[in-house]
Amino acid sequence: MAKPLVSFASLAVASLSFSAIALAQPAARPTKTVVVHAAHMLDGVMKEMQGPVTVTIVNDRIADVKPGILRVDGADVVELGEATLLPGLIDAHKHMGAPHTGMNVFQARLTIGDLEAAIGSEASARKLLEEGFTTVRNVGSGIP
Repeated sequence: MAKPLVSFASLAVASLSFSAIALAQPAARPTKTVVVHAAHMLDGVMKEMQGPVTVTIVNDRIADVKPGILRVDGADVVELGEATLLPGLIDAHKHMGAPHTGMNVFQARLTIGDLEAAIGSEASARKLLEEGFTTVRNVGSGIP
C-alpha cells in the first residue's frame, strides 16, 4: 500500500517542478514580421542614395536591410513606391510647450495653464514626428 503513495508523492513533486519551470519561462511572444519596400534609401552611412531596398522588421525592430525587392514568407508587406527611407532626424533646439498665441511671456504665464501647455507640447511633438524627427532636445517652453 505504501508503494502507490510514494509514486503519487513523486508525481506531485515532479508536477510542481515542471509547473515552476513553466512559470519561470517568459511566455513566447508571437513573431510579427513586416517587410517594407522602398525605391530609395539614405542611411547616413553611404554618401549616395541606395535603392530599391527591402527592410525587414521583426517584432517592431529592424532586423535586416537588403538591396532589391525581396519577398519574406508570412510577412505583411508595405509598398512605399517611390518613397525615400531615411533614419530619424534630430532637432537639437526646440521650444516645446504651449501654442504660440501672440501673448508676451508674462501674459502667457498668467493665462496659459498646464493643460494648455501639455496640449501644445503634444501637438508640437506630433508635427515633428510627421516631419521625420524622432529625437528632440527641448530647450525650454517659457511656461513653468
